[in-house]
Amino acid sequence: MAAGGIGELTNMLRAVTRIEETDGLARSVTEELLRLIPGVSASYNEVDLATGRAFARIVPEPRPDWWARYQPVFEAHMGENPLLQRLQRDGRLDASTWCEVDPDLRFRSTELFRSFYQPLGIEEQLVSGFTDVDGTLIGVAVNRATRHFTDRERQLLDGSREIAAVARRLVALDTERRALRATLADDGWQVISVGADGRAIDASVGELDAGDDLGRVVAEAIEEHVPRHSVDHEQPEVVRLADAERGRRTVLVAGALPPHLVLVQRSVAPQRGRIEALGLTARQCDVAERLATGADNGQIAADLGIAPGTVKKHLESVYAALGVRTRAAAVAALIAVGSTAG
Repeated sequence: MAAGGIGELTNMLRAVTRIEETDGLARSVTEELLRLIPGVSASYNEVDLATGRAFARIVPEPRPDWWARYQPVFEAHMGENPLLQRLQRDGRLDASTWCEVDPDLRFRSTELFRSFYQPLGIEEQLVSGFTDVDGTLIGVAVNRATRHFTDRERQLLDGSREIAAVARRLVALDTERRALRATLADDGWQVISVGADGRAIDASVGELDAGDDLGRVVAEAIEEHVPRHSVDHEQPEVVRLADAERGRRTVLVAGALPPHLVLVQRSVAPQRGRIEALGLTARQCDVAERLATGADNGQIAADLGIAPGTVKKHLESVYAALGVRTRAAAVAALIAVGSTAG
């Protein structure tokens, strides 16, 4: 696409980067489409052929009674649209019109054209679309009372399709992110973005705020696990940190460059007295405290200055005192000890 065409899509790109749900995405795309490519209307469409359901946002926005009258007609006969047929067949459709994919004009004798498009004053439609990873057909369209679209308008519509494709995935990722944060919050975890110095840049609801120092353990882990050269770091490294001093479980997701991600579960370490009440020795209590923070055997050994084999022996005693057989069950039991009232 020419530089001028890219510039004309800038407003659409700016608008969709701020959206968080499908309706906002559809509204932003269609409003910009109709500004760039004048016509009777513009639309953003999602079609699930497996269920026969369709979502559409149309600009100018029809009245509520319009939807009641025309949406059932569209859903019942949408498979008659030759552009939808072509998109379904090929999985992708560059900007095309009815006349181009149906030169014999058979579409004009269908129920869809006669009962849906024609009453709305639409004689031609330009559509660009793709099939997303979930199998949904996505199309952006401009409808006109005439049959001519310029090459530039076709380029703009294809550019709009690419923006819509990226934006739809951003919406899905944002929905997933919010769901994961809510689930983690229910289990006492806080999600924090941190800089290279270990200070919080942004944080979900919890005990830590932007600007807080997450402590020496996090800062040292960032220094150790972030490589000097990003080319050596293709995937983020997930590191479970031992932080018994602050009584929390901490997980670092270290990327090649900041911000890095830190997950913190506060107040998981049981009080020393409650561990001792299990009948453990002082050293076994030391091991149990660090186990509760998510430390592995090597981390516990380094922290306490003992051999990994000794840690393993102490863990066997901890497991027996807790009445469990696995590390995960032991951590869960210790967290339960920490949350017990009294």
